[in-house]
Amino acid sequence: MYPHGSPNNHAKLRVEPFFSEDTNDALLSQVQWFQDRFVVSDDFFVDMLNIEKTTFGSWKYSSGLLSKDKQKLLSEFWEMLMHVMSFYDYDVGLVLLVFRQEGGARESAVSPLCPPWAGTSLRNYLEKTGPQAIREANQWIQTLRYANWY
Repeated sequence: MYPHGSPNNHAKLRVEPFFSEDTNDALLSQVQWFQDRFVVSDDFFVDMLNIEKTTFGSWKYSSGLLSKDKQKLLSEFWEMLMHVMSFYDYDVGLVLLVFRQEGGARESAVSPLCPPWAGTSLRNYLEKTGPQAIREANQWIQTLRYANWY
């Protein structure tokens, strides 16, 4: 079920060269890395990026073009993921749990300490809310990580 061990494995992340690169090839590698470890299909990215499945598939499998704004969103997603990974000390198992774990019910008066995906999983939040979710999750994790209360 988990290609790189169970989510309780708590394996530390091996940093690959493409983690910090900002090229089309790096984006492709980042998407594949994420799919391999978090066991998501192309549909996750199609929903999150609010893009046609054929457009995403053409980019991923046939050297098709992805618009600059969609490339930017993928870069923002990767940045958010790296911030989450850093927050959890690069423990892939813990981040996988955060990604899949359904949160408690969202309170009507939300605390800044409450993640924007409260009441659902980070995965569902990203899929359903799309680009806005990427930015909100990134802002929230950076706020916690660096005490930067926007």
